[in-house]
Amino acid sequence: MLRKILCCCGHGLGSSSLIEMVVQEALGELNATEIEVGHVALADLSFETCDLIICAKDLEDECRQYFPTLALVNLMDTAEIKNHLRPLVS
Repeated sequence: MLRKILCCCGHGLGSSSLIEMVVQEALGELNATEIEVGHVALADLSFETCDLIICAKDLEDECRQYFPTLALVNLMDTAEIKNHLRPLVS
């Protein structure tokens, strides 16, 4: 069961914040609003703890060094994110 998801990008500002909003929307549609969602810079991952990282495809290898990782092709595709999260929150 997922308790915490971190959305990651290079600097922890732009795309990670966008991913966080889409993930929260997807979790709401899946009735899984008890899962904590945050965003973080790649450089700060070693100081964090989570059950899953969600990032853009280009950061996948770096993020996998720390936690299980879901790498997205389209950062704004709620349907794609829901499809990946559905089996993890059921």
